[in-house]
Amino acid sequence: MKLEEQMKSLWVTRSFEELTDSDAPDGWLWKPLALYDFEVLPVELSTFSLRKYEAVLVTSKHTIRALKNMSFDIKALLAGKQVWAVGRGTADSIISCGGHVDLVGEQGVRALLKSTPLVPHQHVLYPHGLHVSHTAAQLSKLYGAYFDGMPVYVFRERESEVLASVFRPLLNDSKAQYIWVTSPRRARRLVDMIVDSKARESLIVLAHGEQTARVLEKYDWKALHRLSPSYDALLQFLKKSI
Repeated sequence: MKLEEQMKSLWVTRSFEELTDSDAPDGWLWKPLALYDFEVLPVELSTFSLRKYEAVLVTSKHTIRALKNMSFDIKALLAGKQVWAVGRGTADSIISCGGHVDLVGEQGVRALLKSTPLVPHQHVLYPHGLHVSHTAAQLSKLYGAYFDGMPVYVFRERESEVLASVFRPLLNDSKAQYIWVTSPRRARRLVDMIVDSKARESLIVLAHGEQTARVLEKYDWKALHRLSPSYDALLQFLKKSI
């Protein structure tokens, strides 16, 4: 039997570009299920007075991916600033570009900022995706610092016809299928695509965080598992499921 056939498959609601071989835990094979296409939103950093920022908040490795695609020097951009990263994957992407990270939070933006030594009226540069759960204005109001938002990427919905061909091997496999749903937005898109309740009954769904689980809980799945929003939580679950 081939090694690949001995491994369990985990469908992930991300593209090949968002995954790396090193992300896959032992005994599991990543199968990307890209629901969106990644698009860079060009920005002119000259419009930002970078010297006024004492800190930079990075909530996703896609932010670093977008800045790299625009040929920005990540190390120079972050030099002399406090750098706060949401998630180990985000931190690793910064470090791989020669940048530094002062604080890593695994439980989302708010949990990270609660443990951050924010100073009143501190200026924080906040590069992010076009659609975010927490806007710069909301963060400024909550924490008393000045967060300047800078959209640098967006995920566009893929055409339904394209997604149908992607979903076919997932739904046609007779074995129970594991699928890791990584955000509430991707959860809603997944539900829109899999309208057949019988098809959903073959899927074991791993929800990344409580908000994602809430979107999925009203539908019929073979099983729905709520995981805390961290990669470590996923690893622990998968190790138990080998």
